[in-house]
Amino acid sequence: MPGRPLSSSPKMVTTPESAPVFVEVIAARLGLSMVPKEGVKWPDAMEKVKTGEIDVIPKVTPTRDREKFLIFTRPYASFPSVIVTHRDRSSRVLAMF
Repeated sequence: MPGRPLSSSPKMVTTPESAPVFVEVIAARLGLSMVPKEGVKWPDAMEKVKTGEIDVIPKVTPTRDREKFLIFTRPYASFPSVIVTHRDRSSRVLAMF
């Protein structure tokens, strides 16, 4: 595979939802073994990615600052955010926006 060599056992941060499943699929396709790092808080995870203690981190929104130390793939999923409320309260909620 061209490009930078990949570690034989990259470390990754696990997150809820489906992100770990996507990482597992990618690891399997590349023939890698991923070692989850459980219980890492977001700011700590970002710092660990910068220092190389964590190699892979899913579900990160690209920003100019993050692009200085991360390489982003194309998005693999899109989850639009919405606000949900009871019908009798909708006018108060919608007035905030």
